[in-house]
Amino acid sequence: MANYVEFTRSNGGLAIDGGPWKVIRSEPNDVNCGSLEPMWCENGKYCLSAWVLPCATRSSYSVSFYTDIAVNISQFYGVTTLEYEWQYSAWWGSTKVPPGTNLPITSSVDGAIYNNTLTAGNYTQLFTYGTGWNDPPFKNNGLTVISTNPERTIGYIHLAINITFPRQAGETINYYVKNAEFKIVIPKPPSPTTLPTNGTSTSRISGYISSAATVTYSGYGAPADRPSSVSIGTLIGSTMGTAIFMILIVLGLFCCWRQRLIRRGIGRVATEEKNSPSTTIESQRMGPLDDTPTRDQDRSMILEQAPPPPSAHRLSSTLTANTTRIVDNPPGYSLLSLPHDRPDM
Repeated sequence: MANYVEFTRSNGGLAIDGGPWKVIRSEPNDVNCGSLEPMWCENGKYCLSAWVLPCATRSSYSVSFYTDIAVNISQFYGVTTLEYEWQYSAWWGSTKVPPGTNLPITSSVDGAIYNNTLTAGNYTQLFTYGTGWNDPPFKNNGLTVISTNPERTIGYIHLAINITFPRQAGETINYYVKNAEFKIVIPKPPSPTTLPTNGTSTSRISGYISSAATVTYSGYGAPADRPSSVSIGTLIGSTMGTAIFMILIVLGLFCCWRQRLIRRGIGRVATEEKNSPSTTIESQRMGPLDDTPTRDQDRSMILEQAPPPPSAHRLSSTLTANTTRIVDNPPGYSLLSLPHDRPDM
């Protein structure tokens, strides 16, 4: 069995010659098979070949070339259904069958069967001049559901090319197949949709295998009982949410504790100031709060603090030098002098 990459790069020959193909013959003793490199096999690859010599005794012979290809499903986004392109070229001729004689030929991709008509070529022209193989290849497109291993990581595809040709006594028959190509059409990346299922989210992709969240399988070989899985993103999100919630609780407790310390400190300072000796002495010196001086006491205190009145001599000299207007002040207040320079009348 060859993997898909090896098949696309193979030499096109039988397994015994390093290629991916095997053969089944109706009569191994009469039908000879091998990988040949005649001039009509193009691109430096082998032709799958079968031939029957005149000594054969059967009236018909069947030949089937087949191979199995292993496909890594992850390379195709985990698809369970593949779109493909399948083609090959074939030629047959006989020493007793005229050119242009039609013969049915069948190929298959897994369960898909393709029936075509193979026209006999000019036997002498091909073997004498190496020309005459001008028919276009058989091309087919289709879809196949992949059978997989139990882990659903590897898919398997079966290819086969079958032919049965009649034979006359003493007839030589040659049959060739070349350029057998199988190509997988790369699918588009899936677009998963989230569907609610019993309070949980299920990632459902029709025809795809997904490794995120709970997987819903569809197609061939879907396991009946597979435990659901939780995505890594969900676990990380829940863990971070829990951690942030615990940090907020710790910060809240710290702020409450710090606020209580601040309140205790303010109360202690107020109590110490109230009970300090300096505060007691000051209150004793100042006396009771209701010892406010009366209006008469205030006036006598002001009179005591006022400067003495000027002498008669100073007063008369002042009146003589300048004309001064004396304003009677209320008792208990000092005299106020206006400016000495008065404008001339």
